[in-house]
Amino acid sequence: ALPSPGTPLDSNAPPKWLIVDHEIVQLPSIATLRAIRAAKKKNRDAADKIAAVIADPVFARSDTRVQNSSLAPAVASAANDADRPASTQRALESLRDGGSARLIHSSEEADAIAKAAPPGTTMIARGFDATRETAMNARLGEYQIVHFATHGFLDSEHPELSGIVLTMVDRNGVEKNGMMPLHDIYNMDLSAEVTVLSACQTALGKDIKGEGFVGLTHSFISAGSRSVVASLWKVDDRATAALMADLYQSMLQKGMSPAAALRAAKLKLMQDKRWSHPYYWAGFVVQGEYTNHINIETNSRRNVGMIVLLSLLLISCGLIVAAKRRKNTKKVL
Repeated sequence: ALPSPGTPLDSNAPPKWLIVDHEIVQLPSIATLRAIRAAKKKNRDAADKIAAVIADPVFARSDTRVQNSSLAPAVASAANDADRPASTQRALESLRDGGSARLIHSSEEADAIAKAAPPGTTMIARGFDATRETAMNARLGEYQIVHFATHGFLDSEHPELSGIVLTMVDRNGVEKNGMMPLHDIYNMDLSAEVTVLSACQTALGKDIKGEGFVGLTHSFISAGSRSVVASLWKVDDRATAALMADLYQSMLQKGMSPAAALRAAKLKLMQDKRWSHPYYWAGFVVQGEYTNHINIETNSRRNVGMIVLLSLLLISCGLIVAAKRRKNTKKVL
């Protein structure tokens, strides 16, 4: 949201934003960038596994998706108290005090990602399936993109209590542990080119000298993600859904890097009068690697592969038929 240097500020017109002419990336530290580039790629080039999306979790028993709302609150809350990690208790209480409304448009993000990606290359877990268990599953490490569309929780004084909020009640209204704190994220084994945290204040944390902000972005990079798209403040749900749709179109259909794709999405969003103010588009930033791309098996490549396969089958069939004819001819002679 910074104006370009030397741009005269006219009160009757918006300034020329820095992002109009520049691609902007944040680096936690040079040491972090060196570590990212030195890490082995593992299976990042798997073109058949593009994006794993966890979106639109169920946060409360008041959600209309909960089937049995008649369950007594005491029974519902006590069901999993014994299993809840003590380190997340204060974070969950603070989240409830501030409210945790359903993010209606987060499901639209999942649909937009599936539409932008080649068929059969996305894994989408939403609603009751958007659980901590799903997020911690080793399968996420097989995808080039990991996307969370949910609430984030920030504790600047105690960053270890920060985390991502996933489904907190089951279909019957019984509470479950839906908090994924930092220590869980650090223990993930990712090989993603980019992790997208479509939630509020996910780019913040505690400032550690020499390492920058230690928080969600730091933990996902440490877990193996080469870059992270995260937010600096409480973002608008609907504007974020539009921004994410454009982000994925640019990454998956135009071949842009995550940093270039985010810039393109911001430029498009600011053209909409509803969301032209920097509040709606400037909050999302890219941290980490800035030269990476998503490996997409294009339609043309798939078509060439199919043509080669069919050609080989036809040649094989022709050889078999020719061999049978020669055999029959010898029998007749």
